[in-house]
Amino acid sequence: MAHGKTNSPLLAAVMCAVLWGLAACVTTGTQTGSPEQVWDRYIDDGLTAYNRENYASAQRNFEAALETAQQFPQEDLRRATSLGNLGSTHEAIGNYDRAVSFQRMALRLREKVQGTDHPEVALTLFNLATAQQSQGKYKKAEQNLNRAIKIDKKAYGAQHMEVGTDLAALAAVYLDMRDYAMAERSYRKALAIHEQNLEANHPDISVLLFKLAKVHHAKREYKKVVKILKRAIAIDEKAYGSDHAEVGTDLGILAGVYYDMRSYAKAERAYKRSLAILEKALGPNHPDVAENLDDYALVLRKTGRSAEAAKLEARAAAIRS
Repeated sequence: MAHGKTNSPLLAAVMCAVLWGLAACVTTGTQTGSPEQVWDRYIDDGLTAYNRENYASAQRNFEAALETAQQFPQEDLRRATSLGNLGSTHEAIGNYDRAVSFQRMALRLREKVQGTDHPEVALTLFNLATAQQSQGKYKKAEQNLNRAIKIDKKAYGAQHMEVGTDLAALAAVYLDMRDYAMAERSYRKALAIHEQNLEANHPDISVLLFKLAKVHHAKREYKKVVKILKRAIAIDEKAYGSDHAEVGTDLGILAGVYYDMRSYAKAERAYKRSLAILEKALGPNHPDVAENLDDYALVLRKTGRSAEAAKLEARAAAIRS
């Protein structure tokens, strides 16, 4: 499956979960006032920068928040919030060792103050696990996610969306471990929870379907992959409209599966539709269009149409130049 599914609702929801702070973030100027007010503004500004993917600014603000938090009592949870946000920021920029270190410090403080079964401890365990997954320390990530699941089940109930999010993260770890049976099992549990809590055509269900399809693709169960992807695409068409870039990306993924199946006629039809949607939605010179052109060219070469393929490849190269 050549393409990745990005900017999805599920991924956005997880991204919100990894940071601690206010839901509404505002940009502030000079940080003046009481330590409490200053800390709040550093956190707000850090969250704003993080959500804009300005990680250097986010790091500066969260470091300033942590420094400000030194004025609070040793067991003030604002210290844990600052540490956790710094950990998530370091993970976003690829500093995984530092991310793990900050998350561990946040975890120790929360466990000491809130107890080992508090839902915010579960969230910190989730954040720690994602950083450990990025390090390739899958067993540790698995252990921490299983602990988070246990806490969230106790706090919210076994069918709560928090548990579904935890299970999806655990499934991703199993997928990285190539434990496809456990990955499928965890994704299906997460999917069932999402289906119980969300409308039938909610985009988050589509995201989980794509992830489940990835497991079956790894096992080369292509017919199952196609069936799952078609359901996901139908959801996205209803959620976004048939000409949305998300649908164009979906179709490119489906086309890649058809290519793997050597169903080149179906692959070509899917790539044609995908390309038309992406060109309209993103513009003819977008990097995603270039990637689609290269993938489409592979199909043309497989069907003996090298001249046509070369034209698509040249156009893709021009977009990237």
